[in-house]
Amino acid sequence: MIRYAVVRFGDEWGVLSERRRIGRFPAQDAALQLGVMLAFEALSVGHEVELLLQDIGGQLAPYGLLAETPAPEAGKGERPGAGKPPEPAGMEIAASPS
Repeated sequence: MIRYAVVRFGDEWGVLSERRRIGRFPAQDAALQLGVMLAFEALSVGHEVELLLQDIGGQLAPYGLLAETPAPEAGKGERPGAGKPPEPAGMEIAASPS
């Protein structure tokens, strides 16, 4: 299972995964957009994913968006855009070099 946690680091927010910090954002919502995007990417290649969100008290709680996303049924096509994360505002995703 892959776990991502959207957490506060001092005055910034980021995504924590396997002891690595990914991204630096001034607001929680921007870090959450990245966390959702990473989680959907992992789901799309078959991984189990847990996305956690830090609350005001510092506690981590599961972020419900992923639990509500049904997996596609075997042998059935998907609707265009189904199961894709929302595009983060102001972020561009660079293609990996082949």
